[in-house]
Amino acid sequence: VDRAIELNPNMPEAYTLRGRLAYMESDMKLTEASFRKSLELDANNFEALLWLGTLLQKEGQLQDSEEYLLHALQIRPKEMRARFQYALLSSDEGDEKRAATILEALIRDSPDFLEAHRTLATVYFRIGRAEDGRRERKVAEDMDAEIQKRAQEQGRSLTK
Repeated sequence: VDRAIELNPNMPEAYTLRGRLAYMESDMKLTEASFRKSLELDANNFEALLWLGTLLQKEGQLQDSEEYLLHALQIRPKEMRARFQYALLSSDEGDEKRAATILEALIRDSPDFLEAHRTLATVYFRIGRAEDGRRERKVAEDMDAEIQKRAQEQGRSLTK
């Protein structure tokens, strides 16, 4: 990636990839700098917006995170990762009802999105909807069990 940047320092995708690799190496300074450089070159780079918004949210910089995630959602309003991250941000900001609304819509569009079910269960408990929380927790547990069952079956078929 560094060689690609040397050859063409004006390629935003290379900085986005550098940021993702730096994230995997837990180098948060390089991660953030890389995504920011990508956005400097292309303010509408969806992946850089999503990743930087997610990183800032995890670092507790909620207002800055919201700016990047909302921009990402303007570019791709139906993109599931961006919608999920915005729901997490909403929850972090204390707006559990907005988080629930986003997660409910996400689950309607993608009923197999396990992490959305888990998160929605937590959000429901926080807003006093215990019955709904138990229902979503059960859905997530059933989905987990099915995933484990398929993994075990796949493991068995590989050993034959």
